[in-house]
Amino acid sequence: MKRRHATWTGLFGFALLSLVASSSLAVPSAPDTYFLDENGLDSPGVRCATHVPTDAELDRVFGEVNRWLAEHPEDFSGRAITTIPVAVHVVRSSSGAWDITNTQINNQIAVLNAAYANTNFRFSLSSVDRTNNTAWSQHTMGSSNETAMKSALAISPSTTLNLYSCNIGGGLLGYATFPWMYAESSYMHGVVCLYSSFPGGTAAPYNLGDTATHEVGHFLGLYHTFQGGCSGNGDYVSDTPAEASPAYGCPTGRNTCSGPGNDPITNFMDYTDDSCMDNFTSGQSVRMDQQMAAYRPSMLGGGGCSPTPVANFSASTTSGVAPLAVSFTDTSTGSPSSWSWTFGDGGTSSSQNPSHTYSTAGTYTVGLTITNACGSDAETKSGYITVTGSGGGGFTTITYDDFENGLGSYTDGGSDMSRYTGGTYAWQGNAAADIQDNSGTASSFYTTTGRNVTAYQTMEVEFYFVAISMENGEDFWVQYYNGSAWQTVASYAAGTSFSNNTWYVATVTIPRSSYNFPTNAKIRFMCDASNNSDDVYIDQITWRGSSSSTIPVDRLTPVSMEIARSGFSAETGELSLAQNRPNPFGGSTTIEFALPNASHVNLAVYDVTGRRVLTLVDETRSAGTHRVDVQGHSLTPGVYFYRLVTEEGTAQRKMIVLE
Repeated sequence: MKRRHATWTGLFGFALLSLVASSSLAVPSAPDTYFLDENGLDSPGVRCATHVPTDAELDRVFGEVNRWLAEHPEDFSGRAITTIPVAVHVVRSSSGAWDITNTQINNQIAVLNAAYANTNFRFSLSSVDRTNNTAWSQHTMGSSNETAMKSALAISPSTTLNLYSCNIGGGLLGYATFPWMYAESSYMHGVVCLYSSFPGGTAAPYNLGDTATHEVGHFLGLYHTFQGGCSGNGDYVSDTPAEASPAYGCPTGRNTCSGPGNDPITNFMDYTDDSCMDNFTSGQSVRMDQQMAAYRPSMLGGGGCSPTPVANFSASTTSGVAPLAVSFTDTSTGSPSSWSWTFGDGGTSSSQNPSHTYSTAGTYTVGLTITNACGSDAETKSGYITVTGSGGGGFTTITYDDFENGLGSYTDGGSDMSRYTGGTYAWQGNAAADIQDNSGTASSFYTTTGRNVTAYQTMEVEFYFVAISMENGEDFWVQYYNGSAWQTVASYAAGTSFSNNTWYVATVTIPRSSYNFPTNAKIRFMCDASNNSDDVYIDQITWRGSSSSTIPVDRLTPVSMEIARSGFSAETGELSLAQNRPNPFGGSTTIEFALPNASHVNLAVYDVTGRRVLTLVDETRSAGTHRVDVQGHSLTPGVYFYRLVTEEGTAQRKMIVLE
């Protein structure tokens, strides 16, 4: 159990230039985790390389804190919100590789604000710059290249969080400086993160933006939750349970110390997957306040920019018949100087109060981003404008099958198709469809009953698959029955389209402009492999139709099974909320939850400001596992949270919608 410890505060009376001058800043010598590289391959890495204080350093700071606290009995409970300007420095290779998009940067700021929503800190993007310098991008912590990079790029370090996106050497995901390590004005202050850890990057399971959340925690004065192990002062915060060692993945129920409470695996200052992290404690919030008041008063007491921009808008009408003319009014605060509107149909504007005409029926999401001297803020209103007329509407599920209780909508084509129930090659649950060999119809499965699709303008088929032992050139197809003949609508070849032993999510588009939409349409999956040991396992097939003539884009994306299955079990007899999969997503995603008992369920999606943007379920559901599809078409790209509220309790996770 942790010993009783004082709340951390700091030293207004004198500056502590560098407690770590004599200690090592070396990168850990051995990898402690793995993440996906840009090629989708497992890469060894180091979760966090922030300086680990020595015992002497801890004792010194601890003593100084206690003395300062006795002299400054200040109450931070009513402290105003501080908005910290963030200068993002994208440091690429000399040829411009290792870049991140402005959308990823905006999403990263949104992730930070969501993570710190229960603290007194907010973050506002103040600037973005890009520099091509391979040596700087691949620097190691404590090197001359780090010093050169920061001295050249840092902006107003006393009042600004300098966030560097790099392809850091040594397999590092990120590192940061503690508030007391340097003088306030030192350019060495800041946070460095692997470029592929930003939201939507490739470094799964660390690609939802919480590497930055974790490192900013260090920047604001927090230790790891496992600091000091099971004894001593631990992380110097009394309401985080003691933890013997870092946690990886999302090991629910882990308890490595004899003191009260399970390990704080969902705390942002542990080492778990991004999808597992979701909280700071009240004690951590207080400590961040006091750390910054002590060591970074310029940032806390006046460095935070004012007025903070807060975006909002209204519309002259939100529904009507096409063509629908709408006048938008900016109602933002913070005296914005620029405006960027998106109207959901491809239209944009930079006017403060624009007008826009919707010529096609449908439901449209409107977004506004404003900017002032303190940074920017965005407001997105999902499904804000509804236009009626011919051709309107979103996607409707025609069939959905996960094979957990049989083949469902599908029929076995013959001897080289089977229902697999072993679990290993199932995307979710234990079952999947297995096709092998090249026996024509015998190597296929297809929808048993023809479906009337005459009401639709566009259809799409989404499914998950993994191939085992397929030789280069061997392939499988998705086929569509148009009322009189089978047509191949997608073909996937080993070595070209996909690699063995990797899960993919595929979306196939079937537009009326290219295919007949009859009263008896069917879908078929067929394999063309060389023998019975070459298999394609297909799971979670969703066939959808839309009355909109807008044609979605075909997609084939590798996805991480580790992310898909972390933190969810329908067998525990407890309330469970799964991480949506895939995540991040563009076309659609699936949320699963398990109820121990029948209960009224409310499942809704919220933006990072806490505003409800989409209600998915609001009804009584039976005990057991339930599944809900979410269409990315109805959400503007960005960061969201989905929250499950039941009679048994509440659970929440985050998801990212891609462009």
